[in-house]
Amino acid sequence: MEHDWINPCAGVECYSCMWCDGGLEMCRNCHAFEGATPDECPQKEMDWQMADLVYKGIINFRDGNWYGECAQVMRPVYDLDNYMAEHGYIRDGLNNAGNPKWSKIENGTDSIPVPIHEASVPGSINRNEEQPPT
Repeated sequence: MEHDWINPCAGVECYSCMWCDGGLEMCRNCHAFEGATPDECPQKEMDWQMADLVYKGIINFRDGNWYGECAQVMRPVYDLDNYMAEHGYIRDGLNNAGNPKWSKIENGTDSIPVPIHEASVPGSINRNEEQPPT
C-alpha cells in the first residue's frame, strides 16, 4: 500500500520548522519519513527501532510483509554497486582522491567514465573538498 504523505506541523507552512522549512512530509499511517521509509506502508506506526532498521538498510516492507533487504530509498547508500549496475554503471577503479570512479556500459563493451556525487558513496573521503578531475 502507498504511503499517505502529510505535513505534521501544527502551523502548516510556518516555514520555521524542519517540516515546513525543509519541505519534509511524513506518512500519516506509519510515520515514516526520509531514509526511514520502507517501499510500501505497513499501515501501522513504526516504532523508532523499526524505523532505524529501515534507515540502516536492514529491513524493508513490501508486498504485505517485512523482508531482510534494503528499501529502495536507501539503496544508493547501502547497495551502491548493485544499484549502479541496474542503471548501467560499473565501478572502474578509484580517482585521485581515493573515491570510486564509475563507467557507463555502452553496447555491452565500451565504457565512458561518468562522475557521481562523492557524498553518496559510503566511505568516500574529502567530501567537502573540491575533487580533482579524473
